[in-house]
Amino acid sequence: MTKKRPNGFASAAGLTLGLNALADVTGTAQAQRVLLQQVEIQPGHNPRGQYDQDAFQPERLTGLIESIGKEGILQPIWVRSLGPQRYGLIAGERRYRAAQLAGLTEIPVLVFEANEERASLLALIENGQREELHLLDETFAGFKALEARTGLAGSELINYLNQVRKGRTEDIHQVEQFLKEVFGTGLSVWVQFRAKVFALTPQELEAVWKGEMEFSVAVALTRLPEGKTRSALLEQALRENLTAAAVKDVIEGERVISKSTFQEQISKMKKTLPKLSRLEGQRAKEAEKLLRQLEALIDGR
Repeated sequence: MTKKRPNGFASAAGLTLGLNALADVTGTAQAQRVLLQQVEIQPGHNPRGQYDQDAFQPERLTGLIESIGKEGILQPIWVRSLGPQRYGLIAGERRYRAAQLAGLTEIPVLVFEANEERASLLALIENGQREELHLLDETFAGFKALEARTGLAGSELINYLNQVRKGRTEDIHQVEQFLKEVFGTGLSVWVQFRAKVFALTPQELEAVWKGEMEFSVAVALTRLPEGKTRSALLEQALRENLTAAAVKDVIEGERVISKSTFQEQISKMKKTLPKLSRLEGQRAKEAEKLLRQLEALIDGR
């Protein structure tokens, strides 16, 4: 098993900017105590549950439930106002759910005035500073925040980010600045590296999540199309603890072997072609048909 590397904010610069942002936003929040039932969870909003769908199951909250039952909630939960006596949860979903299971009826909160995009950013900042996010959760949450910021999703979002990176379109949504302030990384990292998360198979995602394999190794695997060969290489990478560079070497080696085999087949066919003149009748017609197909394939028709 590979050693699990830190999966939180990517650099000290990103962390510092995140702390500055944290100080700015908390200064505008109002500390209150509200009824637990007045707080609503918004599905898919929490960065910590973007990949790990079981993050908030009771069995994963046992220690926190016991602590909150004895000492209460020591760190206020972040919420935003949704109207009179209604609040949407921004950050602190584990504490919120543990408070429910511990039987609390009232909880301390910090109330922000924030739209959906701002709430996503606040959730990223709070989670990233309080406890390191797993790279997968952080990546999925980052793209979700980019979707909210740009109004684009899927291939359209990736295309926009790539066009901005190459200087082919104006960065009207200031995504470059956003990524640097929150994560300490630029567009190239997200377009050429993090976006590969959407090309990973469930097995590859699981291996990265469990810390059995570096994300960079999984990205290297995407050089192959999904199928038996890629699955076999995944098993080899896990078994032999391969690095990303080693995976690339294996893939390139397979391609060289494949090309070599093809050249051998061509050489063999050159020696066989003169024998075609010996064919007669139906066999000659079939050979002629195959030759026409081969000619069309070579000419790109």
